[in-house]
Amino acid sequence: LQFLWEIRNEPWLTQNGTFLIYDFIHLFKCIRNNWITEKSKTIEFDGCVEKRSCIESLFEREKASSIKIAHRLTQKAVYPKPIERQDVSAMLRVFCDETVVALRTHVDPTDDDKETAIFIEKFVRAFKILNIRSRSEDQHLNDPLRQPFTDSNDPRLSELLMLANQIDSMDCKNSNLRCHTFTIDTAKAISHTFRGIVHLIRHCLNNSFQYVLSGQFTADPLVKAFGRIRQSAGGTYFISAVQAMQYYSIQKTKLITALDQDFLDFQSTSGAHKCDNCAFMLTEEDAAVFDSLSALEVDELAFDTKSALLYVAGYIQRYIPNDGDDDTYFYAMQFDGFLE
Repeated sequence: LQFLWEIRNEPWLTQNGTFLIYDFIHLFKCIRNNWITEKSKTIEFDGCVEKRSCIESLFEREKASSIKIAHRLTQKAVYPKPIERQDVSAMLRVFCDETVVALRTHVDPTDDDKETAIFIEKFVRAFKILNIRSRSEDQHLNDPLRQPFTDSNDPRLSELLMLANQIDSMDCKNSNLRCHTFTIDTAKAISHTFRGIVHLIRHCLNNSFQYVLSGQFTADPLVKAFGRIRQSAGGTYFISAVQAMQYYSIQKTKLITALDQDFLDFQSTSGAHKCDNCAFMLTEEDAAVFDSLSALEVDELAFDTKSALLYVAGYIQRYIPNDGDDDTYFYAMQFDGFLE
């Protein structure tokens, strides 16, 4: 555990060079949720006052109109239920360029609308900078903010650090003491992640990386992997370590089968049990004993055979204890004596 100790003044970096950062996508949901749960639904940020009521009034004003400026705003995005606050797509309907433009250009915009637009725009730019997922994304979307990082002195990195400094300057508090700010946990997590990602990008570029895609620093691959494990376990949300190990053993077997290679060549020996019986293969004569189990006398069986039958009988008794209609039920009854 000593290798995971944080370095002083750089809590996102451990002593063994591992970067510990939060998933930035969920942090943007926290920003939106902090804005909603604040008592007056108001955030004071960088000398401006951002009011959630500006978003709500804009949506209500255009709700009945067939032609809308803020066409991405929906009931779910503006008034999310507690369970809907976990939806990333609903958050992105508020924190987007369309909402910024609508707040600035709708009929008779107020100063509050303009300041709210500035607040949203800052985090929209930050999200674009952090969510670069392909080399040509800036060309496809015609957005220079989505260009891959190739220079450790890129001004977009300085923009992220400036935003982190502005969040650090907020007088954040938790629970009922919070007034027009983020919670302490949210503010610390945002600052920690922004600074950590900037450090990680510069570290990569200074160590022979030609370019860096910041959108790859997320937990999406891990979430997808756990989703596949849950589906393999019958679609249950709660899974065990055994089920996860079984899933990856199955995937390994599928890969070996696809490669058309001898399975024995891929058996791992590092740190695992290994003896002469681990790779034992039954011949047709050896396997024939299972076809005549009921006719054999127990005393005629060798000790190794009895041990093998003990294992099989125990497995059957555990998983099919009372199924009298199953063919294996006879074996469970016949060889139950081995368990004694």
